Amino acid sequence: MSEKSVLVQTLEMLKKVGARPSASMKEREFLSFLRDTLQAFGMAVEWDDFPAPSTYTWAHLFLWIGLAQAGLLVRIVPLWSVISSLVFLFIEYWELATFPILSSHFCFHRSANLIGKHGHAPAFVLMAHVDSARPSLFFHPRFVTNPRLSLLLLVYSSLFITGSSVMVVLWHSRVFFWIALFPSLYLLFLAVGHVHREFWMKPSPGGNDNGSGVAVVLELARVLRDRKVPFWVVFTGAEESGTWGALRFLKKYGSIL
Repeated sequence: MSEKSVLVQTLEMLKKVGARPSASMKEREFLSFLRDTLQAFGMAVEWDDFPAPSTYTWAHLFLWIGLAQAGLLVRIVPLWSVISSLVFLFIEYWELATFPILSSHFCFHRSANLIGKHGHAPAFVLMAHVDSARPSLFFHPRFVTNPRLSLLLLVYSSLFITGSSVMVVLWHSRVFFWIALFPSLYLLFLAVGHVHREFWMKPSPGGNDNGSGVAVVLELARVLRDRKVPFWVVFTGAEESGTWGALRFLKKYGSIL
């Protein structure tokens, strides 16, 4: 394939397939196109199927609402607030550390990774995810200027709720209820926004996130296929529902990479 034909065919296929939600038939349709393209490059291709959730929302709703109720009930049943907030904080920690002990219970669908191999011991791996996200009010450019701040707000809200619950049990001071109130309301705000996302927002066609990344990786694979350096190309699925494709790839190939 020429440079023009690779890029043009990829763009045409992106337009034809449209939105590619995580673990959906549209995601698999686009993966099939990529498989045919890599095979046309003469690369060995592996299709790795795995269970995955279609969205990260439901697992995180469980966490956000669970922590919020602990903060709101701290004056009424402080001991329950301590126990439940500690449990939810523990689960949240492991979820954010890419050990999805809760999200794994929402893997009701199937996704796949596509691995193109140019040699058995790659010097480097090119990666791009093929699925596209469902938009959210929180993804608006005005709200994503500082992703680190958003993450810190989530983490500190969880810590303040748990810490306030412990303090109420130890010192019985009402002031800690007010300290827990605002983080609880923030987590409920996140929950409501994501319910809106799931029921009122249509999936994005994903031209930039991540159709452009896929096109670049394909073109790099075309250019590098005749080089002597060994490399792999990995197109991951279910990234938008929790980086499931990347986690699957690392679990399977991390030891040899």
